[in-house]
Amino acid sequence: MTFRAEQVYRERDPRMRSIVSDLTLRLGLARALGSKLIALSLSNETYKQKAGVTFIRPEGGVPEYLMTGIGTYQPRFSGGKSSLLYKGNSTSIALDFLPKPQSSGLYLGSSWGLEHDERLSLEHNSLPLNQLYKYHWTGHIGLRHIGTWLYDISLNGKYEHKHGDEALVGDSGSGDYPILASLTLYKETHKGLEGLFTFGKGDKLPRYARLRLGYNATNMHYIYPEREASYQHIYSQVEGQIFTVLSPKSTLSSGASLGYQHALPAQMSLPITQVEPSFLGYLLGCHQVLSSSFWSTSLSLAYDYRFNHTYALCAKLQAGASQVKALPQGLKYDITCSIGLRF
Repeated sequence: MTFRAEQVYRERDPRMRSIVSDLTLRLGLARALGSKLIALSLSNETYKQKAGVTFIRPEGGVPEYLMTGIGTYQPRFSGGKSSLLYKGNSTSIALDFLPKPQSSGLYLGSSWGLEHDERLSLEHNSLPLNQLYKYHWTGHIGLRHIGTWLYDISLNGKYEHKHGDEALVGDSGSGDYPILASLTLYKETHKGLEGLFTFGKGDKLPRYARLRLGYNATNMHYIYPEREASYQHIYSQVEGQIFTVLSPKSTLSSGASLGYQHALPAQMSLPITQVEPSFLGYLLGCHQVLSSSFWSTSLSLAYDYRFNHTYALCAKLQAGASQVKALPQGLKYDITCSIGLRF
């Protein structure tokens, strides 16, 4: 069980304050069946957030703009009504069948989850304005061998569906606003299938190479502005790590990765004449990125020196580069360096 309560601020303007609390409960059960283990896990998270932000227009009005969370701006709830409450609840169940630790064999598993988030106006008797529903499913099956040489072959699949509803609210003279109907404003589905092959040597994989091959697809349907879009990609990635013991007190770890995502033909239907020019540019820019191919690469080097059983000095240097073919900016790269004391 974990509990968190804190005050957080947005990392960009407007930097309004949010009061956040969440409670997470997890339960796990496992039972040995010969050389295998069957494991069941349950988890539930309850989330709350209070937030609001206002902008003052030059003509003196004080409309409210909801800059974070779910849903869209509603002009009727404006002025000084800026107190909002975000509530969320998610539940997940996972079932796995796998070999005992440090044993070879077949393994498989599946998980299912449901997430429900809603936005409420506290100053309108906790009136629910928007609701978001998200369902996801994952499954995997694989074979692993543990010995002097280790290999692991697996096939992983996932499916996610989410949709957002907005309340159609009636008028009220007593402060109680009736909900006349609930409108589904958008639907999204995500599908993915990935094959994974890992080959290594040594305890806890200090030296390994990994290959990923996969396919993912996304379908979207929005009511306003009314549009539909679908995107598909196939991708591959090669990565590896070498772990070297330099002395009884120092170690060196190096890693590298190279990936490429190829875009298959994409589709988008959009009533151009019914969309504001500024928003149209945003939609076309997003479509350009999502329907484009992409490649990335990275290199890393990490050094650890242990003074004693408690303290150790660690330093890491990492460099990466990436490029979305459709963007005119060209190649993007970054270099990061960090050093610290671990205890």
